[in-house]
Amino acid sequence: MDAKAKKRILIAKDVLKLLDAKKISPKRGVYINLSDVKVTDEEIPLEKILKSKKSCQACALGSLLYAYVNRFNEVRAGDIAEPDLHIASRDYLSLNPHQGDCTVVLSKYFYYHQLHLIEGCFEGRFGYKQQSLRSIMNNVIKNKGEFIP
Repeated sequence: MDAKAKKRILIAKDVLKLLDAKKISPKRGVYINLSDVKVTDEEIPLEKILKSKKSCQACALGSLLYAYVNRFNEVRAGDIAEPDLHIASRDYLSLNPHQGDCTVVLSKYFYYHQLHLIEGCFEGRFGYKQQSLRSIMNNVIKNKGEFIP
């Protein structure tokens, strides 16, 4: 098993821990809900923002992003902020990550096609049968870092 596969397994296990701790509430159609967070500095670590929240709603990719951020702390608020964050009239960043934000960050360890499969199965899209977040993460762990629907 290569180093990236080991990281994917760690991230999947971390998602399960976040679910058990009720830090993540799985929700289809929402990557990760940070709309209530008001941040003024795009350099602030996303880990600090997530730790300040009691819990948040997230889809499969958002949950992977949450676990990735907790484990590696390599993501800043500006990395997932809305494109218009630099408009002078704004006094805070709009943190509302989209699929592209999540996949770019997660592509360090996950292949894009795997992220597409994971999200498709969670959302029940692209002809895939809808699966729970927990079953998807267990699948990644069982299959040595690869999601096999």
